[in-house]
Amino acid sequence: MSNYIDPVDAYLDGLHSEASLRTMVSALTSFAVSVTGDKNATPKQIPWSKISFTDIQRYIGTFKGSEGKSHRTGLLHLSAIRGVLKKSIGLQNIDPEKRAPRSLLSEISEQLSPPKPSRNKSQNFITLSDFKQIIKVCDDGTPAGIRDVAIFQIMYGCGLRRSEVSGLSFPESVNFQHQMLKVIGKGQLERHLPMYSEVEDAILRYLDEVRGEEIGPLFCALSKSGKLLRSKDKPLGKDLSPISPRGVALMVERRVIAAGFGNQYSPHDFRASFATALLSLDVDLLQVQTLMGHSAPSTTERYDLREHKHSALAISKLADSRRR
Repeated sequence: MSNYIDPVDAYLDGLHSEASLRTMVSALTSFAVSVTGDKNATPKQIPWSKISFTDIQRYIGTFKGSEGKSHRTGLLHLSAIRGVLKKSIGLQNIDPEKRAPRSLLSEISEQLSPPKPSRNKSQNFITLSDFKQIIKVCDDGTPAGIRDVAIFQIMYGCGLRRSEVSGLSFPESVNFQHQMLKVIGKGQLERHLPMYSEVEDAILRYLDEVRGEEIGPLFCALSKSGKLLRSKDKPLGKDLSPISPRGVALMVERRVIAAGFGNQYSPHDFRASFATALLSLDVDLLQVQTLMGHSAPSTTERYDLREHKHSALAISKLADSRRR
């Protein structure tokens, strides 16, 4: 018995912060109390081999609020349960008493979803083929085109807000050695995002052919002739003008129209598509929340566009492209 792996331990060991660990232990403890009827039960006492879909459905059903704390808590608890179930089903050397039936995850995915808050804005999932068409329109060899390819790669591949794109600086925000992007988000909160090869290559080309390595904003405003715009109010060497958040929005609108999509896609759709890609690859909700820079998982959940038609195929192609 000593060689058996406990799925709860395996799941909790994969969490990357003390805050996430505390949150998920609390969620699993609450579920343990619910399914065992013992108010002193611990997560390791959950009999995963005997847990049914009805047990989980009844428990998640206690989080009835569609907004506020109840909704956020329901999302977290379901994420914790799913995380342990994946370990219980997928790992070898699991204690037979802790190995859940394989069909349970499918039932949860198909039938169980916490109530979603209403969306004030419609969001559109951007397929890989549509994204490539937008990149093709930008990639015309001009300074603006080279810059815009880098911006689109970052929005689609890192999920940045347009204000965060505008706020990136060089060299502070870009760590090529570790392939990481440092982003300052809402509330001046800092987060670090991995750059896959297409993002890194686009930034390097932009630096080499357009911007240079001068300290200042990473993405600069450009004149019609493609020259870097500079501020007269700042000292020489620190006078590069960043592209503004409004400038990012106008650029996206212009390029999307040129690619033949009308007003179908906004800057926020690139961010939502990034979140959807991660969720479709079964990345844990809390990790996606961290990567998106959200204060609550309920906000991240609103970015999930997996129900959109054809998104599963697009995500598969996106995942393949990022592994090359």
